[in-house]
Amino acid sequence: AKVTIVLNNSKKEVIADVSGQFSVKMSLDKGINTIYSFAVDTSGNNSVETKKYEVTFDNEKPNLEITKPKDGESFSGKSTQKLTIEGKTKAGASVTINDRFVNVANDGNFTYQFTLSDGENSLNIKTTDKSGNQTEKTIKVNYSL
Repeated sequence: AKVTIVLNNSKKEVIADVSGQFSVKMSLDKGINTIYSFAVDTSGNNSVETKKYEVTFDNEKPNLEITKPKDGESFSGKSTQKLTIEGKTKAGASVTINDRFVNVANDGNFTYQFTLSDGENSLNIKTTDKSGNQTEKTIKVNYSL
């Protein structure tokens, strides 16, 4: 059978082997792509079109802005031991700080309470979007009683 793959209104035809298998390479556009297919056998009979699928192609790393604290900032005294980390990322992305999941608001803003240890504290902040693209930043702050 001749199989036609339709990707964003661009058609590509391929012949299936005797077991019905076929393979074709097509390039996705950035953003949302629509794909479906249909086949025509050697007698000219058309198959029903497959369901139309939407596939999103996203290869851009999500933004990650840390607004508080600043890298290298120092804190002292018991009242500053609980640190609020604030930042913003891409809406819909997830965030971890030192491998702990952080709630992200619908607009991409996040806050996280972190208890500082005496000396240098390293904060590894990672954001991952729905496509698996990641951005990572590490900031260090100092704390003394």
